[in-house]
Amino acid sequence: MPGSPAVSRPDYANSLPRPKGGSTSKVGPIRVQPPFLNPIIEMNVPVKDCMEYNFEIKLYAPRGKEIAKVSNIKLPALADVPGYVPPPLTSVMSITYGSSGKPIYGVKTSSGVTAACLPAYYEAYDAYTHRLENEVGWQNKEGNRAQSLVTASQNQLGKSQEELLRKAGCVCTSPHLDFSTTDASFMKKHAEFFGHFSFQGMHASKPYYVNNHATASSGGSRPSISTTTRRPSTPAKPVYLFWEERKKQWMFGPTLGNKSGVDFGSVENSLAKCPGDPPATGNWQYKTSVLGRWKKSAALKLECQIRH
Repeated sequence: MPGSPAVSRPDYANSLPRPKGGSTSKVGPIRVQPPFLNPIIEMNVPVKDCMEYNFEIKLYAPRGKEIAKVSNIKLPALADVPGYVPPPLTSVMSITYGSSGKPIYGVKTSSGVTAACLPAYYEAYDAYTHRLENEVGWQNKEGNRAQSLVTASQNQLGKSQEELLRKAGCVCTSPHLDFSTTDASFMKKHAEFFGHFSFQGMHASKPYYVNNHATASSGGSRPSISTTTRRPSTPAKPVYLFWEERKKQWMFGPTLGNKSGVDFGSVENSLAKCPGDPPATGNWQYKTSVLGRWKKSAALKLECQIRH
């Protein structure tokens, strides 16, 4: 198959018997006159019954003088031509039944394969099947190799993120956080705020995170961490978890660094260097629908997801 190395080379050519001595007839000569508009000169040679021929090419000067000759050119057997796709067996073979009820096997003339060509056809068919098996096996191995590379890259990325969070002074160095609630009203009104959050980078000298609604739509990886939090059934806009410098508060909002649309956050003047650190535990708030004031709720929980 083009583009993929064969696991093993098909070796079916000339495995079936042929008439001895090869072809007894001659073909040609085939003449091709200039000008030659393409870099490759093509010649169609009408061979008969899939017989094997030895060809000879002669080159002539404009006045008819022979200037070069290449002899003993033998074309590859049909089974050794990688690009050849043989027709299906059912389009080549015919089966009829005589008065005795026994099957009579023949060749459909409409297929372009004659009875004399059957040995070459069968060999080419086996070689084609062999190449398909090679291709399927190679694709499976390549798929497994690619998946291994992706897994290795994700693991390496996770280690790099953990090191960055460690240098930032985080107690929770995991790049994975899970925001959940036991209050059904929060989930009903703000389902998009809950779920898995992944570390994305630094903002205001603090780490920031984005929920998996964003990382999934942008092609990011989604860690397989189980959670009891119900996900929204429809695609939601990104929700960021970031540090608000003026209030010194961790906030969940639709725009990185902007308090507009924020409905959940930590207490002001939070001592947590990172949102998953112990000082933030039990100190999460929501904005009331009346006057938009902050109110603490024990139903809100942000967990540091440790992956092993």
